[in-house]
Amino acid sequence: MNLFRDSLDLEKILRLRSSQYVQALYVEDVVEAGLEKTTPLPLSTIGAFLVLSFTGYFTCLRIKGAGPVLQDLGICPLRMRIQAGASTLEMFGDWVPMSLLLTPGRQRVNPADPQLITGGATLADADQGPVPNQLFYPYNYQMPFQANDVISISVKNDYDTASGGWKNKWGICFLGIRMRDIRKALQQGPQKPAPKKI
Repeated sequence: MNLFRDSLDLEKILRLRSSQYVQALYVEDVVEAGLEKTTPLPLSTIGAFLVLSFTGYFTCLRIKGAGPVLQDLGICPLRMRIQAGASTLEMFGDWVPMSLLLTPGRQRVNPADPQLITGGATLADADQGPVPNQLFYPYNYQMPFQANDVISISVKNDYDTASGGWKNKWGICFLGIRMRDIRKALQQGPQKPAPKKI
């Protein structure tokens, strides 16, 4: 849109906002070594939610030695699946490594993070993994969810206790459009031009 050429219809924009608007929904959790955990993201009764893209991060901790002493390998230990809770509709056909889907992806661990560094565990500077390549390209994925539905994110931590596994943290932000009234939103959306008369 060229703001100097096209005038903004403020009344129309405000009417549109009453029925549909852009919204970001965030969820995070911690998965213990070698386990699988499902984390729900309730969508509330405000209205349907159309996911357009998502971004996210994950950590890569494991036990290096006794103590325990932790190490950030920089190798993704987490795999994920997403489904629509109410309909049990699977968004992914199988477990997908988070490193293939999430951007900016791997995140270095804050040694003072109480959710990850517990029980006297230490994480020395020398055990911090390589600097992450923080590219930021949201993963485009269009998926509609009904009002009051639940986005269920199941995550597996492949670092089990036998191989020195440790709990790891992840977070995902879904960006989409919240539609308070789908019928009203469709009426207020882009209209098809009238057919030309011949």
